Amino acid sequence: MAAPALQRRLSAPHAVIGYLVLYALLVPLLAVASPLELGLLFGAMLFGAPALNAIFGAYEVALVPDRLLGRVESANAVVTAGAGPLSRLVAGSLLSSIGGARTVYVFAAISAITALLAIGSRAIRHVPDLAALTAAPTDIDTRTSAGSAER
Repeated sequence: MAAPALQRRLSAPHAVIGYLVLYALLVPLLAVASPLELGLLFGAMLFGAPALNAIFGAYEVALVPDRLLGRVESANAVVTAGAGPLSRLVAGSLLSSIGGARTVYVFAAISAITALLAIGSRAIRHVPDLAALTAAPTDIDTRTSAGSAER
């Protein structure tokens, strides 16, 4: 319900970087939170995820040629489907070897590094506005259109 409102109010760079920074700030609190606080933290941490999914999907549709969308989606699915079990394996290994609080701090460090990389990424900070991308045809679209007209 909040995703469309967030999309309208935040630019893509602000949404991505803001989400990653908020996430990185909240992860360490998981180590000391009560069960109720855990629920509130997870709710806050995941609140922006639907808006990010919508933003990523919109940019994907705007930037990827139609004929490649299926391949891009398949590659995305393979990566995300593989990341889930891998993260559980790493978390379980860390939990059994260094304990709960330290495991949370390892993931907090990973989240902080991810946020810092996003902040430092020129590609994220200067991503073109989605409206500009959808208004102007891409080079690939232009070549495809020109090739179709010649036939």
